[in-house]
Amino acid sequence: PSPFRILLLHNISMNNLHNVIVLPYALANYNGYADFFFNTIGPTDSSLYSSNKNEEKVIKVPVITLDSLIDNLRLRKISILKMDIEGAECLAIEGAKNLLREGLIERIVLELHPWICHREKLFNNLKPNYKFDYEMKFPRTTILYFRNNR
Repeated sequence: PSPFRILLLHNISMNNLHNVIVLPYALANYNGYADFFFNTIGPTDSSLYSSNKNEEKVIKVPVITLDSLIDNLRLRKISILKMDIEGAECLAIEGAKNLLREGLIERIVLELHPWICHREKLFNNLKPNYKFDYEMKFPRTTILYFRNNR
C-alpha cells in the first residue's frame, strides 16, 4: 500500500517480469482497514506498526488475511511464502490459519522483528504443521525458515 507503488510497477515493467502481481493490500489477521505508518525518509521501514518517529505519515490502507487473498486469487498452493513486512509477519501468519492447517504452504521464509512479533507466538501459530528449519541472525533482525511437515 506504499505511495511508491508507481516506482515498483515501473521496475517490474523495466525488468520484463510477467509473474509478479502488485496488490494494494497490507497483510493482517483481519479484513478491513488499518493505519499504515509510512516513513517518509526510509520508505522500506514503513509498517503497520509505528516506530514513533517524526518522519512518519499515517495513511489508511486496506488489509486482508492471507487466507482471503489466496482464496481470492484462486491459488491452490504456495511453494514458498517469503515475508519481510516490517513486523507484521505475526499478523500475516495469524491470518493464514486455513492455509497452515491444510498445509497449503510448502516453505515459509520470514524476517522476524522480535520487538514486535515475538518468536514464541510465531512458533505457536505455526505448530503443529510446520517444522523450524534454521535461522540467520543479523544485528537488527533474524531470518527464519520453516517447512511443511507433510
